Amino acid sequence: DPAALRSALQLAGGLGTLAAPVAIRSLGAASAGVQLQRLQAAAVAAAALAFFVAPGAWPGEGGWWAAAAQLRVTREAALMAAVVVSRVGLWGFDLCERQLLQQSAPPRDAPLLFSFEKALAEAAGLLMLLLSVRFATPEQFGVLVGVSVAAVGACSAVLAAN
Repeated sequence: DPAALRSALQLAGGLGTLAAPVAIRSLGAASAGVQLQRLQAAAVAAAALAFFVAPGAWPGEGGWWAAAAQLRVTREAALMAAVVVSRVGLWGFDLCERQLLQQSAPPRDAPLLFSFEKALAEAAGLLMLLLSVRFATPEQFGVLVGVSVAAVGACSAVLAAN
């Protein structure tokens, strides 16, 4: 149900905005941001795994897969749940990053910096929109999943390098 998914995504984002201040107080903004981004990366990886696993292999035999089968967890439900969890990390990371920018940027440079950041975010959104138009069939959805994994992975690599 698309409405239920959208509601869950908004709720998860709200949880991310509640989790970020708690994490910032206990870890500091930079460390909290890294941890919340790791949550996002793990959830995106789980979503990609759920998407790319062949339907005949899901849930498979034995272990956790058998337990999932007993609960009637479907590949699609696992994908959607992972996407929802990724929003907690995304929104939490966004708040940590925003706090770091506000603390670090000189007041005279802050408007230009925030405008540039917004422009980059809008450009990335436009790129994803264009890709979704180009790869519009259900058979091509894997391209969009791959691009999402690559983008989150690139963020993880940048954070790990610093």
